[in-house]
Amino acid sequence: MNTRTKANKLTSAFLTIAVLFSLFVVMSQVVYAAGPAAPSNLTAKLDVSGVVLNWKNNFIPTNANDEIMIYRQADNEDRPALLADGISAGSTSYTDADVEADRTYYYSVGVYSADADIYSAFSNEATIKIPTPSAPTNLTATASSDNVVLKWKNQPFAAARSDDYIQIYRKEGSGTFLLYNSVSIEVTTYTDKDIKAGTTYTYMVCAYSNVFDIFSPYSNEASVKAGATEATATATTAPTPTPTTTPGATSSSTDETPITSNEPGNTPVNNGGGNGSDFPITTLIIAGAAVLIALIIAGVVVFAIKNKKPEGPDLASKEE
Repeated sequence: MNTRTKANKLTSAFLTIAVLFSLFVVMSQVVYAAGPAAPSNLTAKLDVSGVVLNWKNNFIPTNANDEIMIYRQADNEDRPALLADGISAGSTSYTDADVEADRTYYYSVGVYSADADIYSAFSNEATIKIPTPSAPTNLTATASSDNVVLKWKNQPFAAARSDDYIQIYRKEGSGTFLLYNSVSIEVTTYTDKDIKAGTTYTYMVCAYSNVFDIFSPYSNEASVKAGATEATATATTAPTPTPTTTPGATSSSTDETPITSNEPGNTPVNNGGGNGSDFPITTLIIAGAAVLIALIIAGVVVFAIKNKKPEGPDLASKEE
């Protein structure tokens, strides 16, 4: 085999290696740019345990350290924050029990691939408004000779539970309202037997939600004079006393239908892979550099072969 043939074969070999290496670099950068497939179809719904998130997984876990990451932003916050991580990559639901009434929350979900050490893009964003419990209505007070019977209408509210309750407030004459008693949320009537004939009593009630740890606004006030044959009910505004947590001034809608949107007030910053559409320029630079280096090496080898000095005769053989 002459020197030229040997040089040509080495050049072809180095060029082949350079091309394969360049393809490897390009493909690895494509995988990096795309990242794991993002979850989709994220929804948020309110129930007795809090806000329940559901989504569709589009990533097949290959490592025990693959995980789901959930981000949340409230309407009083500047940016999304990590709500939960370490969730199994095969999971498709999560319950956020730490929510407040009269707040709007924005959720998004991403996935982390441990093998690729990269994050996916975010899912769509799910938005939900947490309503304030509605106040009981139509409070009436009916007096007899030895008691006062209260009646009211409870209003359904989101995520109601059996351990929610009604608080009853009472004041005597022109005194101050005081917490008088509590009854189950299913109760709509109460009999007050601790009365004094001739004394005017005024009542009001409010509801308490255990899920959100918040009270509803007050009902109307109902006043009656003990021993009277008829009761009087008066609709009033803000009463003086406060429950454990002050009821709000207004009530909110109890619509439990989740609202989903891809255009929230603030979109989480994607700190992981892209969506595959943005091909990084560094990929082309790396691939080109790989080809150039391979060509330089091939050129050096070819030059060295072509300029190699022929070896002298074997002296030992000559002496023989």
